[in-house]
Amino acid sequence: MKKLYLKLAGLGGVLAGLLGLAGKVGAYNLVEVNATSVDYVLAYVSELFTDLSVFVWLAIGIPLGFWVISKVIGLIRGRTR
Repeated sequence: MKKLYLKLAGLGGVLAGLLGLAGKVGAYNLVEVNATSVDYVLAYVSELFTDLSVFVWLAIGIPLGFWVISKVIGLIRGRTR
């Protein structure tokens, strides 16, 4: 039964290719990408990363600050003994 489905799927793919249903023309009609849309997406992503940079620096800086403070406290404790 699997072989029959595989053959039917292959036949459907060949027919779709011959009829032009899977051609590039159909893809251009579905998704249109031009220079202005690419510029818009890049500007949006750039703005998103600019807005998120504060949170990224906080996510890096807070644990790093706690690590440095714990190391300094460890050095002070070590010298008092």
